[in-house]
Amino acid sequence: MANIREKIICCLSNIGCIINEDEENFTIEIEDSIMLISFIVELEVNFDIEIPDELLTSGRFEKCNDVIEMLSQLIERVDSNY
Repeated sequence: MANIREKIICCLSNIGCIINEDEENFTIEIEDSIMLISFIVELEVNFDIEIPDELLTSGRFEKCNDVIEMLSQLIERVDSNY
């Protein structure tokens, strides 16, 4: 989980999103739709996954723990297919 969290922080940093890393379940401050799309692309590239369309709602990307949970499930799905 810590590794996933660190990668999320890196992805947010890459798109210019400022976060409070001291909070365990920090709020992700996505400013606009371009930043949201950039974040999604960063996640897909860094985690080597594809986020299905049905998960592409802004509410899923508000809290760090929500993103960690979603990514964990997607990574598990990918791993089980190998």
